[in-house]
Amino acid sequence: MKLLMFKASQPRDQTSNFHFICTGLLYVLSVQSFASGIHADSIFDAYGTPQKPEIQERPNDFRSFKPGAKDGPQTYEPTFGGLDRGLLGRATPSGSRDLTFNVPASSSINGNEFQYWTLPFVLSSRTLNAASPLDHTEQPDGFHELLKREIKIYITLSLCDQPSPRNSSNPQKGAPPALELYISRDRQNTRPSEGSADFTVTITNGFGNSNFSASDDVYFSVGASLSPDFVGNYTYELTASMGGYYALFNSTNNTLILDSDSNSTLLASDLPENPSSEEWTKWMDGTPPYSIFVYNQDDPAVLGIQNSLCGLKKHAQAQSNLVTGIITPSKGRAMQYFHVQGLNASTNYYSIIAIDGKFTNTIDGGVGAAVMVYNPSNFTTRSDMNCAIIRNLSFCTDTAYAVPYNPNLKLDNVALAKKYDERANMLYQNFNRSLQQIPCNTPHEAAYSLVRNCTDCAAAYKAWLCAVTIPRCQDFSSSEVFQPRSLAYPTWNDTAATPNVSDIKTLSARNMSARNPWIDQEIKPGPWKE
Repeated sequence: MKLLMFKASQPRDQTSNFHFICTGLLYVLSVQSFASGIHADSIFDAYGTPQKPEIQERPNDFRSFKPGAKDGPQTYEPTFGGLDRGLLGRATPSGSRDLTFNVPASSSINGNEFQYWTLPFVLSSRTLNAASPLDHTEQPDGFHELLKREIKIYITLSLCDQPSPRNSSNPQKGAPPALELYISRDRQNTRPSEGSADFTVTITNGFGNSNFSASDDVYFSVGASLSPDFVGNYTYELTASMGGYYALFNSTNNTLILDSDSNSTLLASDLPENPSSEEWTKWMDGTPPYSIFVYNQDDPAVLGIQNSLCGLKKHAQAQSNLVTGIITPSKGRAMQYFHVQGLNASTNYYSIIAIDGKFTNTIDGGVGAAVMVYNPSNFTTRSDMNCAIIRNLSFCTDTAYAVPYNPNLKLDNVALAKKYDERANMLYQNFNRSLQQIPCNTPHEAAYSLVRNCTDCAAAYKAWLCAVTIPRCQDFSSSEVFQPRSLAYPTWNDTAATPNVSDIKTLSARNMSARNPWIDQEIKPGPWKE
């Protein structure tokens, strides 16, 4: 729109009235020019004389047919020469709902049904920051060039719930049919399907994502066919974001199985690299970055949603008996540990590590992965009852595994750990007094070694002492090759006979008792393997 200037020829005492009239005329003409697309140059000639404008008819400026309606009623859709539809927004198609960037949209849907969503292309500072850079070459109409800017859009779909087997007493093997997600960037195709979509997103184990560029509204169809063997609805979350995916599935395995006993397991995961000081402080203060989900491998409810965080939250085993924290071993990098309790003996489980918005970086007004689910790991709980996990020892700080145990002691994990830790610490004091007799701070010329010092010696002895004082326990019934221990002692419950060893002649005196006699005298676990 051009600025119009007039030269007044009125007497000075009528200047105020003339300015008022000119201002009103200028406003009316400006609005008319803006709304109809007429340039100001066509309103006045070279001498400033008003001219009758020639209005060129535009058949679709004020009226358009509703898409798909052959003889249906016409609907009003205004267009303005000065503004592009991408800035003004467009009416959401009938039967569709709007998506908002970085906000998961949740919905439930029946089988054999489709739901429709629209992502309006609305220009804002956030949108422009997330878009690809413009070519800064001078254009005749830079404003319209701005409106043509494309942005990268990231789409994720997570399945939160799914139909269950119709016959609960004899459930079907396998998961119900997966959800389907179709995407269109064509405003004439607001309900994309398998044959008409620009993009088809594959949903695997309850999760799927895709990315593409767009400069206009985007349309989505979500649905699924339903097998007669299943009954119920699907519940899902559909999220559009800029700068990165809102959610991700990571196919790598980020879980280390440290050990298990008959009713718990101890897991660990490497922490995200290069955290900020604020993140590290937050983790150490009791808010570590990862969540964990554990579920029975025979549970059909989780099958088909194990890659989706909202699905795991709903169907994975309750985490009321979970203890987690940060392990900082004497060697190696720090890890987050998970002590999952309340499990069943001799049972196969899956464990899944996930990030739930606790380690997020924003990118140009968008988001980094606020949600990430890792590939499952599997473990099996022990069958015998005389091994128990201990952790967080004050002296033997690197000890975190199952140790010989007698359930008759009725000690929880904390009390059992303290009992072992105090024993190791007491034995260490004799060595510590002997080490103090050594001139550790002697000059290099008189030192015993230039490679190791007294600190190294103390650490090595402590590691050895903790290992032999607190041995690692395995089920005596295990078929794996471990050393049998305490064969000369009765079982912990005094009801079962002494285990039958097929070839007693191959065993020696070291198999008749624990390496540390204190275990047989104080803990009394009965036969076990080390």
